[in-house]
Amino acid sequence: MCYNKMYAFEFPGVGQAAQSRMGHDKGRIYLIAAVVGKDFVLLTDGDKRPLAKLKTKRVKHLKPLGESEQAKTAFASGGLTDSAVRKILKEFSGNAKN
Repeated sequence: MCYNKMYAFEFPGVGQAAQSRMGHDKGRIYLIAAVVGKDFVLLTDGDKRPLAKLKTKRVKHLKPLGESEQAKTAFASGGLTDSAVRKILKEFSGNAKN
């Protein structure tokens, strides 16, 4: 499979929205909860992957959708909930194309 750098994150950060490009969850939209090294991130969607059960995924298997200031401030203050994650991701669902 050819790896297209155009779709890859160069600098993933907490609070960014991303769409899965590979795996059984292809097309699903997540919020980056943490960056683990340079190749992996921890993801949440507030539904199937709540904050208590984050998903680990390779950065190269994600397509960036944008950043959310609301998510960044909520992560920094520790006041982010699963319902807030779902609300934030609703904004990005219109931008996502398979």
